[in-house]
Amino acid sequence: LLIVWDEPFAGVTDDFVPFITDRLNEMRKKHNILLVTNDHVDTLKKMADNTVTVSAIDRTKVKINDREGVDRNLALISMSIGDNYAYSTNNNDLKFFTDVEFSANGGIPGIAGF
Repeated sequence: LLIVWDEPFAGVTDDFVPFITDRLNEMRKKHNILLVTNDHVDTLKKMADNTVTVSAIDRTKVKINDREGVDRNLALISMSIGDNYAYSTNNNDLKFFTDVEFSANGGIPGIAGF
């Protein structure tokens, strides 16, 4: 079960944060929870098993736990697959690229014609 919370501490006074934190920890023991927030980050990091931090400036790279500069797309794929994720490439990737980029609407003919 995945429960998504968007800014669970928004509009809440600081003295109510421990109550919400206790409820979230209770839920965490029973479920997988994804918290999306921009406030009380330190509180959430203390209770998190893992953290993914997305910069407001460069959204192409993320920080996973203490590892900086992780490609965002690879991080999303690996999180969705879980522990079984292993990055690899094959000829299907190249075929997809050539099919898209060399098609009539692709980028390569447009650049060559420019």
